[in-house]
Amino acid sequence: MGRRGNVWQSPEGNLYTTLVLPFDNPVSETPFLSYAVAVALGEVLESLGYAAVQLKWSNDVLLNGQKVAGVLLERLDNLVLVGIGLNVAVAPDNATCLKQHSIDIVSLTDLTHCIVDSITQLLREWNEKGAETILEKWLAKAAYLNQQVTIQQENRVLEGVFIGIDTHTGGLLLQDSSGKMHCLQVGAMVHTLRTHNKELHAVSN
Repeated sequence: MGRRGNVWQSPEGNLYTTLVLPFDNPVSETPFLSYAVAVALGEVLESLGYAAVQLKWSNDVLLNGQKVAGVLLERLDNLVLVGIGLNVAVAPDNATCLKQHSIDIVSLTDLTHCIVDSITQLLREWNEKGAETILEKWLAKAAYLNQQVTIQQENRVLEGVFIGIDTHTGGLLLQDSSGKMHCLQVGAMVHTLRTHNKELHAVSN
């Protein structure tokens, strides 16, 4: 089961793995780990020749505007379980997979090794330079940054401009039409397209 009751589909031929990472940082820094893993996934895809990689708050990787991977974290004392799902051979509706983009696909084992190596390198950078370096890389590929979005939460819906990520909490910064700033830790982002006084919502599940 994924976030907010969504079913985590797992068709054969895709990559599904759970990494157990030692992580004794304060609990407040756990959200930054999600950004680090997303950046690592994006860098691996780019190293394999995939272009148009974007990172979508809070835990998705997009390829040509469609979801290709997702990340889920669970904190257990000084460990974090990092669940990664990457669409390699099969894509659910409204998503994409690597096979659809006509590049030779490496084995799932080699792909997993590449991802682990990339995460390890980013965590080393985090320890040496701080979480800001992770956020800079994430924001450089952030989908819908400085654009109008809708954030759907369990008991409310917020609309505004996606301004950035709070460097202290890792929360999404959303500025609503009144100028008020919201710092959000959870929610589903929907891109709002405005055209001729009409609003269209582009959803990437």
